[in-house]
Amino acid sequence: MYTNQNMVNRMKDFIINKKIYLVLLLILANFLVAKADVQLSGFKVLPAYLVSGKLNVANPNVVTPFKFQVSLSRQLLSTGGNEDGSCTITLMYAVCNSCTDPSYQEISTPRAVIEADYKDNFGHPSGFSNLTLDAKLPANITKGVLIIKFTYYNSDQQKMLTEYMSNNSIGVYYNEPPVLVADLVSYPSPNQFEIGVKLPNEDLEFKWNNSKLTSSLVNIALYDASSNLIVEKTNVPNNGSIIFDFSAVQIDNTNNNNRFTLNIFSALMAGYGYNSKYYIRIKEVFGTKYGKSGLFCFVNDHPMLWQSDLPNAFPNAFWIFRPDSSGSGYGELVVDWLVNRINASNVSIDLYDDQGNFFKRLANSVPNNGHFIRPPDNTIPRGNPYFYQFKITSVENPSSFGYSEVFHHWFD
Repeated sequence: MYTNQNMVNRMKDFIINKKIYLVLLLILANFLVAKADVQLSGFKVLPAYLVSGKLNVANPNVVTPFKFQVSLSRQLLSTGGNEDGSCTITLMYAVCNSCTDPSYQEISTPRAVIEADYKDNFGHPSGFSNLTLDAKLPANITKGVLIIKFTYYNSDQQKMLTEYMSNNSIGVYYNEPPVLVADLVSYPSPNQFEIGVKLPNEDLEFKWNNSKLTSSLVNIALYDASSNLIVEKTNVPNNGSIIFDFSAVQIDNTNNNNRFTLNIFSALMAGYGYNSKYYIRIKEVFGTKYGKSGLFCFVNDHPMLWQSDLPNAFPNAFWIFRPDSSGSGYGELVVDWLVNRINASNVSIDLYDDQGNFFKRLANSVPNNGHFIRPPDNTIPRGNPYFYQFKITSVENPSSFGYSEVFHHWFD
């Protein structure tokens, strides 16, 4: 027979076992229905708003609206159906990924993701969700990163968590426009009139004020007057000068940081004539500042008829440039000269033959602007036997004049 004490012990055991069973049932039920983690499997800004994989800020003075996309995933439950994919997505702007205080800033309205967002193309429940959302980057932002703020239920800790997904960030891109430093180049100065570089044996020392640049390295390039690049030397030390050597037989724009040697004759053969004009451009490698030289021309070492008439203030550079050595154009006569080499507001232009005899006046008075074209004139013979020379005279001061080199007048 059971004693009263046995009955009491059995009742205690029953109560304890019942509590254990209830706890196990609660754990099992919680396992079957508890909220589980939802995964953020993708984040991107739509391609139309990107440059080089970063959000493009076209104008930092205004807000930059754009669209981004997030991809979410959840797994199937063993009992059927899907895990709960509820979460909240917010796009944030941060100054940087890894700094101590990234100063997060909301740039999209927080989006609560619910069961209805997990649908396939046919409207059936799915384990995946792809959402396209709107965002706006505030004005005056030109750098930094975009990061997803992800709020979700963590089943391990059994609570809501918020994470900033810095391992999947997108940068901000702004192409800052170049800044022209007007007085950066000291020679050939933009404030000077054109100079002449005598080929084949004359150097040109390009000089600039290196204190006006913040980059330790610069790129230096030769352009024609139409801004067509001819050749460039990159990563030159910002030391204030470099020598252009136009007499070299081959280009060497890498080995010598103090001298820029190039075969300018190859460039001339490619279509650049002695009457073409050029300038040099210098730009920071790490920065946006740049400067441009004044224009200059190449002059040939072709003898003039009257050497004594060359302006003696500039003994190493001719100031009236003959046409291209291949001819004088399609029948027209083209005259280019350096306007500061003659004291004149207006000039007259005459044509002489190769014996130094006056042949024809081309213009009684034209502005001293450095350029003149005489249309084809059948009264001026052209072809293999015919050589000419220009003379330019100041209208106001006739004692100020000069002659060009001899040129061959024929059809190209």
